[in-house]
Amino acid sequence: MKKFILLIILIPNISLASDGIWKGFFDINGHGAYDFTAIIDKNNIYAFTETAKTICLGQIEFPKDEFKTNLDMYILDGTKFSTAVIQGKVIENAMSGKFVTQPAVDTGNMYFVNINNKVISTKEKLSNSPWVGKNNKTDIKISFDNDNNIQGSDSNNCNYYGRLSALNNFVYNVEIEIASCGTSDGFYYGMGYSYNNGSKKSLDITAIGNSFSLLINLTN
Repeated sequence: MKKFILLIILIPNISLASDGIWKGFFDINGHGAYDFTAIIDKNNIYAFTETAKTICLGQIEFPKDEFKTNLDMYILDGTKFSTAVIQGKVIENAMSGKFVTQPAVDTGNMYFVNINNKVISTKEKLSNSPWVGKNNKTDIKISFDNDNNIQGSDSNNCNYYGRLSALNNFVYNVEIEIASCGTSDGFYYGMGYSYNNGSKKSLDITAIGNSFSLLINLTN
């Protein structure tokens, strides 16, 4: 069974407190649960599930204490394979709802909570020492200068350039160019966030390009 990934990002129009990072789970036709992380800035949504290696993006509306969103869903090769409509309730720092996907009619439930208290503020400078990790299964090393400009490479000898810029106190805007990498060459746009991970710091980035998608986890 193909694993669908639902990535959600929520912002109640009654408050900008929904900006930031949300984590939770969802099921598909009663099977699961699958992890997901949603990154939110205003009404813009990028989300991912590490289990299903899927990225979603879209926008969300908040009529009163409810939410409704339409999402486009992509696998990591950049292919859009589905759309989802999600509706639910907003209760303080938690969101719960139900979704339906098209063209395959899959349904499920989802629940997620805000984790901004664990996220490192974008006002704090990223370390200049190398960040190492994975882009999907590919080893990657990236460094940031004092303006958060990106320079890096991976185990396939691809080069990475670009920049992170703050969208709000918790979320970075991500612009990445991949070069010397054949069909992966091009520009990728998305969101990311940094958080404490034991004695180290981690940085998660999700971005979508014309041909492929990126799901990068780095540690410093």
